[in-house]
Amino acid sequence: MLVALVGLNLSLGTVVLSPATVWANVVGHTYDDHFTVWQVRMPRIVVGVLAGAALAAAGAITQTIMRNPLASPDLLGVTHGASAGVVATLALGGGYGAGNGQLAQIGAPAVALLGGLLAGGLCYGLAWRLSLIHI
Repeated sequence: MLVALVGLNLSLGTVVLSPATVWANVVGHTYDDHFTVWQVRMPRIVVGVLAGAALAAAGAITQTIMRNPLASPDLLGVTHGASAGVVATLALGGGYGAGNGQLAQIGAPAVALLGGLLAGGLCYGLAWRLSLIHI
């Protein structure tokens, strides 16, 4: 199914390409629409597939660690921890002022990552301690 969707995605767009043209470009027999296939559409497909695989792996890991098939980052508070980290940074003077261009680009996402990791670690620690108590 993934191969069929990749082929469809390579064919459709602003410039519609025939499946034969796409196949000839993929296997290297022609360079008529090389830019469209390899420089515009293929990178988007690769990033989309890799992002989907990473999200699936993250979800599977979260559900396995928490031993709960319904566990997700929003239910566990990871997203709220990330938001709280950014809000705390902004409230404590790490705002987007005139001289803080780097914080806006690098600092806020880094603080969001740390806040999410802290919330996830706290949730995991509580789940681990509670599972030891019930044994």
